[in-house]
Amino acid sequence: MKQINALCKRLLLACIVSAFAASVCGAQTPADNKQQPGASEKTAAPGKEKAAEKTSALDEELSKTPAGKTVAKFFAAFNSGDLKTMRAFHESFGDDPENADKDSEFYERTGGLKPHSLRRSTENIFEVLVQTKKDARWITFEFTLDTQEPYGINTISVRPAAPPAN
Repeated sequence: MKQINALCKRLLLACIVSAFAASVCGAQTPADNKQQPGASEKTAAPGKEKAAEKTSALDEELSKTPAGKTVAKFFAAFNSGDLKTMRAFHESFGDDPENADKDSEFYERTGGLKPHSLRRSTENIFEVLVQTKKDARWITFEFTLDTQEPYGINTISVRPAAPPAN
């Protein structure tokens, strides 16, 4: 019975990620990122520093709990863009390795994700604001995780989000 429940959770997770990913990618329009010629070289470094600072703060926050560490590992595996790495992540948390195929499809659509900030966290729920690398769209990922080892992901909800105020 446990195996059937686990399989149902995994199938639900795969369906949810696919459905929301498709709706998020189609529902938003990219921000207007026009710059004056030559300005991109001058402004690229400060933007990268800010993103690195926020990622570090987010990583620090996620590292405080075992479930948060699972979320951080998910983003690392996802952003590798490597199907084998994504499969290994899913296998290591008792998840269906075939979910990596959905991750890979979403990676191709987004170009990867830049985790920005933690919007909400509880013992087993983490809501993370991210920006897509390909078209700079903002998305909220909400993870629901097991409360016991290996702290696997039960569900992922993905929805469009407004850019952060700062």
